[in-house]
Amino acid sequence: MPDRTPTTLPRARTGEVLVLLHRFTRDITRIAAGALGDDLADNRLIMVLTLVHEGPMSPSELCARTGLSRSAMSRLLGTLDEHDLISRQRQSTDGRSVDVSLTRAGRRRLTRLEDELRTYLRTGDQLIPEALALLDVPAVAAAGDSVSDMISVVRHLSEAGARYGEDVAPVADSFGITDTTARFAVCLIEASGTIRPTAIGRELGLASAGVSAVLDRLDSAGLIIREHDTIDHDRRSVVVQPSPLGRRAASAIYTVFARHQHDVIAALALTRSLGEAR
Repeated sequence: MPDRTPTTLPRARTGEVLVLLHRFTRDITRIAAGALGDDLADNRLIMVLTLVHEGPMSPSELCARTGLSRSAMSRLLGTLDEHDLISRQRQSTDGRSVDVSLTRAGRRRLTRLEDELRTYLRTGDQLIPEALALLDVPAVAAAGDSVSDMISVVRHLSEAGARYGEDVAPVADSFGITDTTARFAVCLIEASGTIRPTAIGRELGLASAGVSAVLDRLDSAGLIIREHDTIDHDRRSVVVQPSPLGRRAASAIYTVFARHQHDVIAALALTRSLGEAR
């Protein structure tokens, strides 16, 4: 059995990987929002949908498969029910228990997600190969078990994203980082050392107003230092650096990522394996 202990990456390389993953996540979220709806572009919801696709499951089975609590699962099922993507029926053998199934609308939207994600993965986008190269992993060899169907790929992506997100969120929150974009931004700034706001916008896909809003949040939390660029003698030109607290925040995020690195690698490699199946 192969060793699954992740190799510790240099801090700068981890920051680069996380920025690439942010861009990939942004693309996948956009695709999921288009296929499922803006309110449903969530890793945990997609994970539940792909599991129910296998066949009717009870909420208890879904909790066991996902590791989510009963209360969290109840909320997710309620959201999917409100959008008519699942139905709940009493089990014939036990009237106290219910089975969760996909509705016709749920199957239709999940199929659309499959098709659009498959198209995206086969367009030759280089984000995943770049991330795997930084992780020192051959693109397809990392996949492990062969998984060829799109539903399995979607499930692996959503599971890896949901588990990392749930693990890293409280760590980021403890530093005053309350949103995903700010989390990736502090890693980018830490990895860069010194960076201009325009470069942050380019790397994270943000407009000028979006960059300013993120930097304001990080500044308020004491995570960055903004200075006027004395080289160009232009008071309008600003460079951004991590503060000591910002470096500690990025380091804590890197530590969480290291714990999830293998699952992320496996999910990304599966997308490459599928994308090369022309």
